[in-house]
Order: sequence, then C-alpha cells, then structure tokens
Amino acid sequence: MTQLLVSVRSVVEAEAAMQGGADIIDVKEPVRGSLGRAEEGIAPAIVSSVDGKVPVSVALGELLEWTGGVCDGDLPATLPCKGGERTGGQFSPWGTGTFCNSPPLQGGVGGVAASLGEPFTSVHPMISWVKFGLAGCCTRPSWPNDLARISLHFPAGSFVAAAYADAERADAPSVGHVLEVLHHWQGSVLLIDTWRKDGKGLFTWLSMPVLQRLREETRRRGVTLALAGSLKMQDVPRVMEIAPDILAVRGAACREGQRNGEVDAERVAALKRLLPISAPRRSPS
Repeated sequence: MTQLLVSVRSVVEAEAAMQGGADIIDVKEPVRGSLGRAEEGIAPAIVSSVDGKVPVSVALGELLEWTGGVCDGDLPATLPCKGGERTGGQFSPWGTGTFCNSPPLQGGVGGVAASLGEPFTSVHPMISWVKFGLAGCCTRPSWPNDLARISLHFPAGSFVAAAYADAERADAPSVGHVLEVLHHWQGSVLLIDTWRKDGKGLFTWLSMPVLQRLREETRRRGVTLALAGSLKMQDVPRVMEIAPDILAVRGAACREGQRNGEVDAERVAALKRLLPISAPRRSPS
C-alpha cells in the first residue's frame, strides 16, 4: 500500500499537509536543494505540531556535508548497528571489512545530532526517518563506509539514503549501486529522487521498465522504496503502476504546482485520492 509523503518547510505547511491526508510529514528547505536541511528549530517545531499523529522524516542534506578529513577516534570499542557490529575498529554493515579506512564524520558520535542544536536532540526520538543524499560520492570509494558510519547515529530502520535518478549530473552513485549497499542493512529505505530541480522529473531519467525492475529488486531484498523526483499530479497514475511503498512530493502538493510555493491542503487531498486506499493512520504511542 503506497503512502503519501509531503515535504514541508513550516508548521503551517505541516498542518495543511495533514489536513489534506498526508501519511508522512517530511521536513526540508526546498531552496537548499533536493534534500535541503531546514534551519535550526524548524524540525522540532514541526515535530511538536504533528504530535505523533503521523510519522515524520527529516532531510539532513548530502552525506558529504557531514564528512570530515581525519579520523576522530571518538567511536566506542563496541557499538551495535544494523546487520553488524563495530568492534576494536573493525566494522562492516554486511559482516566483514574495515570500518575506518575512510575519512570519518566530524564531531565523533553524536556529532550529527549535536550540530543540529539541543532542540533537535530533544525531539529526535520522535522522528521516524532521517534522509541523506549522495551527491558528489561517485568518485569517493569510501562512501558506503561513510554512510554506514553516519547511520550509527540513528536507530535501526530510521535511515534513508537518496539515490539520484540524474546520478551523472550529481556525480552520485547509480541507483543500482546504492541498492546493493542498502539491502545489507536491516529496515533500510531507498529514496529515488532527482538532484537538480529544473523541471526534468523522475521519468526523464529512468524508464518505466527500469523502475519496475527496481521495484521487484527492492521487494526481493526487503528494502522500502520511496519514489520522488519533481513528480507532478499527472505522473501519479504512472507511479502507481510501479506501486512504491512511499510516494514523496513537494511541488505537486504546493499551490500552482511550484515547489517553492506553499503546501495546499486541497492539492494534498487531490494527490491522496489518486492513491489506493491507505491503511489507517498509526495512533500516537
């Protein structure tokens, strides 16, 4: 059953998205790009407003924004993680290999959450997913280890990696390569998006047969699939032929279909009507 994710930049937009029937609220700043991180304080405010009525995801920008150049040595000797364990400096999400052959993340353990400010750290247990993009990682062989390392900051099943359909323009790994890495991680989510927002959408870069094969592969490998990429209202029936787990939109939910506009409850409701009947919303725990 496909769920509708709507990206918002304010409490007002979050309320409009929920009024229209969004299943998931996603926090991001669209002027900062595909996975633009919101200003400090925005995510906590939106999480508080949503108050557990629906799950919340938060875009945290590109992986390379969080990676540094020298090993900080701050990781503990043993740290549980998805599908593996880091012990004595050795880690691989699929059981073998060296964890810290690549430049580590800035700030050590907790550096990601801490850098977002105390308000974020106080609400992050209420956030269901965090999202990172892989722009610039194609020529960085260490990116799978960097991704594994940053995922340790978050609970299993809460980490989303964005593969860009226009990977060449983003200097990003191919969608297939990202899937190969993610499927080793318990509860992983693959988001397929477009990096450059210039009107060329998902179907410009990936054909229906390719997307259908990716859908089959994600099902086989137990990876949750979210589809985005400048999708318009008229694209939704084609997306439903692929039947992703999540349909992720911004512009299509905004007035006049412009991603820098304001989320409109009626447009969200119109999108929702194009989806198969969703499961009941999760009750607050």
